Amino acid sequence: METRGDTKKESNKYLWITGIILIVFLIAVITNGFGIFNNPYPKAINLTIGNSPVLGSLDSKTTIYIFSDFSCSYCAIFATQTIPQVIENYVNTEKVKIVFKYFPTHSQAEAAHKVAFCLNQQNLFWQFHDLAFSNQKDLNDIKNVKSLAISLGANSTKLDSCLSSTDFNAEFQKDIAIAKANNLRGTPSIAINDRIYEGALSYQEIKTLLDKIV
Repeated sequence: METRGDTKKESNKYLWITGIILIVFLIAVITNGFGIFNNPYPKAINLTIGNSPVLGSLDSKTTIYIFSDFSCSYCAIFATQTIPQVIENYVNTEKVKIVFKYFPTHSQAEAAHKVAFCLNQQNLFWQFHDLAFSNQKDLNDIKNVKSLAISLGANSTKLDSCLSSTDFNAEFQKDIAIAKANNLRGTPSIAINDRIYEGALSYQEIKTLLDKIV
């Protein structure tokens, strides 16, 4: 036979259980599911293509912004090992476009970046990009990097005219401002649509990210 004491104990038991559930629920709400649902990658801000070099169709819905420096060894690994596979499987199929952004974390290839900016006007930026990363010697020597540009078929008169105009300075400052706004700490760093990823990601890592959105 159930007594009043037993009923009271049972009620207290349910009150405790209910209280514990409410506390757990509140903690979960405050911590966003104990952090389980947090995106570990920060949201990108102020991303704009502007006059930056673009590889791929402008109609591609997914954009990879690459913040890089020609004098960065990890950038060279990323450029020569990861990017070609991304181009083959995503850019050439018009699923993705790549935008190059200047972020001089090493500051030993300013001359190469100036020449590269000017070569974008001659549709030779990406060829120079590959050549510079494959040969990172003397990239701050303007004579050396100009000779690399000429070897690609660049018009030397147009190149000299662009270099003397210093139009690249404003563009470089815009790129650096975007990098700083996103608290980037080094190169290479990339933004895929609205998320930031730092470091020389492997092709498999980028493939995993892209296959979720393209």
